[in-house]
Amino acid sequence: MLEQLLRSVRGIRGLSRVFEALGYQPDRRQEQLALIPRAAFLDALQQSRKEEATARWDVRAGASPLRLDLDAIATWKTNEFGYVCQCRGCALSDNAVVILVEFVEERQGPEGPRRDRFWNVVAYAREGGEKMWEIDLPSVPLHDGLAIAADGRVVVADRGTQEVRVFDADGHYLTSVGGQGRGPGEFRDLRNVFRLGDDSLLATEAGGRAHVFHVDGHFGRQIRTDLAPGDGAARRYPVMLGAFDTGELVVTPYLHLPPPPEFEGAFRDTMYVSVFDPEGHLLRQLGRFLGRARYWQKVDISLPYPAETFVRVAGNHLYVVDNARYEIQVRSPLGDLEMLIRKAHRPEPVRAEDMRRYRDQQRARMRAAADAAASSESARERVLVVLEEVLDKVESPGAFPAIRDILVDTEGCVWVREYVRAPVATDWTVFGPDGVIVGRARLPEELMVYEPIYEIGSDYVLGHVIGEDFVEFIYLYTLKREA
Repeated sequence: MLEQLLRSVRGIRGLSRVFEALGYQPDRRQEQLALIPRAAFLDALQQSRKEEATARWDVRAGASPLRLDLDAIATWKTNEFGYVCQCRGCALSDNAVVILVEFVEERQGPEGPRRDRFWNVVAYAREGGEKMWEIDLPSVPLHDGLAIAADGRVVVADRGTQEVRVFDADGHYLTSVGGQGRGPGEFRDLRNVFRLGDDSLLATEAGGRAHVFHVDGHFGRQIRTDLAPGDGAARRYPVMLGAFDTGELVVTPYLHLPPPPEFEGAFRDTMYVSVFDPEGHLLRQLGRFLGRARYWQKVDISLPYPAETFVRVAGNHLYVVDNARYEIQVRSPLGDLEMLIRKAHRPEPVRAEDMRRYRDQQRARMRAAADAAASSESARERVLVVLEEVLDKVESPGAFPAIRDILVDTEGCVWVREYVRAPVATDWTVFGPDGVIVGRARLPEELMVYEPIYEIGSDYVLGHVIGEDFVEFIYLYTLKREA
């Protein structure tokens, strides 16, 4: 109980307001012990957080602050009625918030404890938050395997059956496309589903294949995006980043250029950004960029707080960030550099405790991999010995990278999340479409636990929150912009 309360008050600067709301006035001249009902304390705490989170924007002098008003659409509580609930995806339609939910029922079977999993699609009204409809799914959906068509149809990618299911805006089942197989319109390893234009869907699978369907279920065409340029590359599966407004597809075929056998030390992967036409023909390469920084010595591990490049597609622009410096390239569909967004940035130093956290994470990851793959206990121990040798040689980068992530909202503003020490920061620097700083936005702390901001619109922010006692929330924040 004490641990939960301490977690509840973490990061709340105006804690005195909570006690004042409860009618408790501590005497600072002497130590006191107050017994406060937990429910009343958490209610007052939530109200304090709402008051604190409604005006967290600092904008240029003379401008009125923008506001984020807390407005919860849906909540789930873990372990309620024996279920563990987890949001696997969320999307916004004109009148609803649509959510993929996984439930885990834990119960005692004749051979010991067992877990039964089942999955639902749930829609909540954007106004009022009441449940509109709920659908049971036959098997596990892809994480974030959810899309909303232009006419409000709900599209769900099913990993278990390798199908894409289509429901109307009221939750009624319409059709399914795909299925297990190797032929056109069939999937071997379904990875994602995108809305393509107003009336089409793009379903992608591992290996670089993609399939275009009409929202009514008719198969259109198959696209091959597995053309990965580069000599001597150990090809990775291409990643579909999205599509320009022109319908052209943007793909990053990551390349792993393995170092020579005798090589030992740090290196960075290579990635290309390629553009395909809607029929699947390779049109052009938009550029070759350095990928994620790694360390190689018999085993391949990630470096601490590594430099890496990430790419976003929005409208008819490509946003490229090498987070080693505070710089965002804005490029046209032809690859022309149209704008550079830069800001003076003072890197935050990496401390000894940060390196300890990194080493602990690498040990846990490698132990799990060795347990799953090692053919014997001796082989497992050899892998772990090599890991410790590598960790002894990996040096601190000295400072964190400049940028952790970027998002582009529907108005063309670029939201930049700067890379700082854990616990995860909630501040975002926002640049207008012209590259000029609009201000800094501070989202509520809980919104950033797992970085789940799904969408930023003209007047809303849609996100996923882990709250008190690991309660999950889907929040739709009202975003008020000033001219």
